[in-house]
Amino acid sequence: MNSARHYAKYQVYFFLYLAVVCELLIIIVERDDAESALLAEQERLRDMVRKVVLQLANSIPVAVTSGSAMMRVGETRAIRFAVMGLGPDRQVTVSPRITVRRDGRVVDTLRFGRDIRSEFLRNENGEQAFVFDFRPGSSGRYTFEGVTGTDFAGLSGGGKIRIGDFEIERAVFEQLTGMSADTMLRRSEHVTSSMAVTVVSDADPLSLDVADAETAAGFEVAVPVSVSGTDPSRVSITPSSGTVIAEGAGLVWKGSFAEPGKHRVTLSAHDNRGEGTQSAATAAFTVSVSDAAGTAVPQRVFVHETFRARIGVAGLTVSSKYKWQLLQDGREVLGRSGQDVEFKPVKAGNLVLRATYDGKPYSVKGRGSSEFVIRVEDTPYRIDPSTFVRNGEYPITQKFEVEISRYGRRRSEYSVPVQQGEITLSVEDEAGRDLLDDVELRTYPAYTLLIFSLKGKVSTEGTPAIVSISAGNVRERYPLTLYRDETALK
Repeated sequence: MNSARHYAKYQVYFFLYLAVVCELLIIIVERDDAESALLAEQERLRDMVRKVVLQLANSIPVAVTSGSAMMRVGETRAIRFAVMGLGPDRQVTVSPRITVRRDGRVVDTLRFGRDIRSEFLRNENGEQAFVFDFRPGSSGRYTFEGVTGTDFAGLSGGGKIRIGDFEIERAVFEQLTGMSADTMLRRSEHVTSSMAVTVVSDADPLSLDVADAETAAGFEVAVPVSVSGTDPSRVSITPSSGTVIAEGAGLVWKGSFAEPGKHRVTLSAHDNRGEGTQSAATAAFTVSVSDAAGTAVPQRVFVHETFRARIGVAGLTVSSKYKWQLLQDGREVLGRSGQDVEFKPVKAGNLVLRATYDGKPYSVKGRGSSEFVIRVEDTPYRIDPSTFVRNGEYPITQKFEVEISRYGRRRSEYSVPVQQGEITLSVEDEAGRDLLDDVELRTYPAYTLLIFSLKGKVSTEGTPAIVSISAGNVRERYPLTLYRDETALK
């Protein structure tokens, strides 16, 4: 009876011990989960800061030159040169200067205070505007190239730069954006804009100028029609295919073709000045039509690694007409205009990329659809020996080192250490004897360093051994030949 009570007491101790071990295991698992969540949150915050700084860097003020695109000899019109996006506390610090060219040759330089005057200093939208009068004495194509400078961005001392009222370390700015700080500063100090004005005379003959174009089968293309000799509003054009419409101050031909190939289009024009040869003109151009089949995109990417792709179709060359969206679990996670797709997924699963051009889906070679499914995989475990290789020969006294981490295609972009509990190591000779002596694990921001040494008897002729390392779901085996010391190596 006393013996039963004695063993019952130890049963209680055993179950108490087991409960403590289970609680410790739960704490370890929760700690690992918390560390993973913290790393993901740090990456998300870093990406958010990068986007904010990029947006600031791309908000440098811009200049816009505006006015009549078509004039007649002898008339006077005002041309406006405005700097936009200054904000409430910034201003133009370099007086504007405008170079005037006629048919490519410099004919005048306009300066502030002499030819250019202020329209207003700054409005509530952060715009500062200037104006000058233009009165052409002869026909031709005039261009106005304006330049000025602002104090929107500048040096702030102590290795910092200023963007608006925001200060940031130069090195941090360049690391986050991948942009040179000097390039960004020059954009603030050297703001440019240009515009062209066509000047006509009643003595000039009517003429048309149309450039060749390209598109894809089934997609409409717009081709500007340049008119000289008179105002485009006074011209009537009959095309051999497609249509010609007024768009803004000029004329545009629009059309599409169902079949790939080269298609010739002829334009016949006349104006309202009379029936003579001065008032009639013809022009022809070629539309190169390609098969509407775009390029494929990568179908595999890893968590926390930037996915990049460029969508496009031969012949569809206007980048702004491309639109794409990424969906995960049926919800849109990102959508943009343009051809360059860039996204950093934070969880595994399937991403769906949908692309259109001018609002229309297009086919893709070998697929038939501009919708792509991209497989997002968990970041794989990587085992990278740094002091030995498979089938190498080493003295048993050597220190062996292995870097163990998780990263996708590019270790430089994203790499994290592996938890020590996920790593196992064994070293045995061909007889199954354990050769492992000392093991050390060091954790660094991008990897875990495994350092181990060996012990045991090895032959002067060399003893075959197997180093087995596992990390997560990856297991690697490294056959080696071990010798007593370096002098015994063959």
